[in-house]
Parts: sequence; C-alpha cells; structure tokens
Amino acid sequence: ALGQNDLARTHMAQVAARTPRAEDPLLAELQGAARQSVPAFERAVYAVGQRDYKAAADQFAAGLAVDPDNRAARLSYARVLYLANDPDGARRELDAALVGEPPIPLGLFLKAILAQGAGDPGAAEALYRRVLGLDPGHLGAGFYLANLDLSAGRFAEAAAGYRRLLSAAEAPVPTRFLWLVAQSRAGAPWAPIAAELETQISATPKDPQLHYAQIRLLATAPDPLLRDPARALTLATALAFEQPGPHALRALALAQAANGDW
Repeated sequence: ALGQNDLARTHMAQVAARTPRAEDPLLAELQGAARQSVPAFERAVYAVGQRDYKAAADQFAAGLAVDPDNRAARLSYARVLYLANDPDGARRELDAALVGEPPIPLGLFLKAILAQGAGDPGAAEALYRRVLGLDPGHLGAGFYLANLDLSAGRFAEAAAGYRRLLSAAEAPVPTRFLWLVAQSRAGAPWAPIAAELETQISATPKDPQLHYAQIRLLATAPDPLLRDPARALTLATALAFEQPGPHALRALALAQAANGDW
C-alpha cells in the first residue's frame, strides 16, 4: 500500500504455501451422523416426547453402542429405562454414567431418588447432600432432603431446608406449606404460622392442602386465641362441597367434633 513493492515481494517470499483450512460445521455434523449415534439419539428424544419409553431405550442403546463415552446420553438412557419399568437397568446405566469426571449433579440426584425408593433413606440423604455440595441451588435435592428431615422428625432442620428454597421462583409448590408444617412441629409460635397460612390461601385459593391445614388449625389450635371451631365448620362444609374427597370428609369430621357434634 506504500508502494514498496520490492520489500513486499521479499516478505511474501517468506510465506509457506499451504491449502487453506475450512471449518464446515454442517460437514462435521454430517460426519458425526454417519457414525449413527446422532440420528439414534434424535430418534430416542422423539420417542420420549411420544412417551414410548421402550422405543426410546432401544434408540439410546443403539446410539451408545457407537458412542459409548457419551455420559449425557447414558444418563438419559437410565431415565427412560426407569420409565420403561426397568429399575435395575436404570441403576446399572446410571452408575455407568457417573463414572469419570466431572461429577454430574443430575445423575447423583436420580441415584438418590432410586435409593430412597428402594427404602434406603441414609444413602439417599448422603447423595442429596453431595448434590448440594456440587450445586447449592439444586431445588430437587434441597426439597427431597427437607422432606427426609421432616419424615425423620428433624423438624427444625426441615424448616430451615424449606426456608432456603423459598427464594427461588421455581421452588416446588408445596414448599411454603411444608415449611409451615415443619415450623409448627418444631415448636414455633402459632400466631405467625396462622397469619402466613392466611396469606398463602389468598395467593393460591384453590389449594386444598392449605384449606385443610387452616381447618385443622381453627379446630384444634393449642392457642385458644387462634381456635375458632365455628369458622372451621363453615370452611370444612364448603371444602366438602367444592372438593369432595377423603381429605375434605376428614376435615369436616374434625370440625364437627370440635363443635361438639359427635
């Protein structure tokens, strides 16, 4: 550009001739598809969408035969085996997917679910805690661990676990309700629990759990200032009419007993 052509030729002479290397993502994808794993995995995902878990399992198996080190696909294979009513196969593939680094929090969470379903809460708890060590914001592990604490009678720990989840917009729906249950069983004051229950009912008026809890509280609250059997009966009668079922009949019977109508 400066007109120094001789100097330009000198520098150009130092450039080694080579063929330009072209990166073609489409070609790379087609080459991967030629190995059969990509189309097999795509067919598996489609089958899952159709809820044909047996077909999905067959396609994941075909893809993994070509691409055995694909840990994400093996994890998905374990999930569809479980949905296809093959828990032993699901456990086997889940263990295989968890071999290697880095750890997969979702895989550890699913293994915890299997352990809990098999009646081993101790193993499940250890796995939930490991998941939370890797991913402190994991909602599933936090929720299930709090549930284990609640069922084991560790009410203060359960209340703390549910409370940690409440800041997440995607927290499981029963979290706030179970938080109140855990607080009450841990010996927290009843007045703020009753007030929070009213707030929840205003926010989600069609939740039968909340109405059932409110009826029980009004009928049997240890604090006489919070007990209102007449209101409990009114609410229980409405619940039994609007949402008939065993839970509503239990609430109605409790409210009738609280009003002396044995």
